[in-house]
Amino acid sequence: MSGPKLTTVRATSLAELAYEQLLEKITTGEYQDGHRIVIDDIAEQLGISRIPVREALARLSAEHLLEYQKNKGYTVVPKVEHDKLFEARLIIEPSVIRYCGKNVSDAKIKQLRGINKKISKLVTGKRFKQYVDFLILNDQFHATIIDISDNRLITEAYQGLSYGPQFARHTYGRGIPDLKTNVEEHERIITALENRDIDEAVKASEEHIKEGLKRFETYWD
Repeated sequence: MSGPKLTTVRATSLAELAYEQLLEKITTGEYQDGHRIVIDDIAEQLGISRIPVREALARLSAEHLLEYQKNKGYTVVPKVEHDKLFEARLIIEPSVIRYCGKNVSDAKIKQLRGINKKISKLVTGKRFKQYVDFLILNDQFHATIIDISDNRLITEAYQGLSYGPQFARHTYGRGIPDLKTNVEEHERIITALENRDIDEAVKASEEHIKEGLKRFETYWD
């Protein structure tokens, strides 16, 4: 049996835990681009059946972290360039606010603020769990903005970015040094939406994404 060893799963949500462990191996680079995932090997290492492993792999494939090829199975897809991720967000998110922001509900604003509050309470660090929690919550925040559009095609376009997991691949072992700044920039977007000041919300969204790219290049490049 080849490949890094995985911790044996002993919990009820086997598919979820299999997903988390496989995500960690991809995120931290233990599974490099092109690494082939053998279902039987993973199931044996985790001490579970193949069914939850298949579910985990299907989820990772939907998030564009794995690809499936007939007669070859699942392999790790090449890491997306970080500037491409920010560029895609810059095209999608401010446009959703510009054209759909006036329809934002109070419930959606409350949801955004709730996610941002969770982010503000995180204790981030260099361990996988510490920084991936931020990236997942941050992704949820921006996905909630996309949901304002109430447009399945736009939502699917954003989901296709798999922003949180993809960005985690660029930040593993380095942590998230700009959490407080992210929270403050999120709050500016929320407040503008709450006030139905769409121009300000668009501007805040654009600046948040651009500044995020600048910080990434300063901290991690």
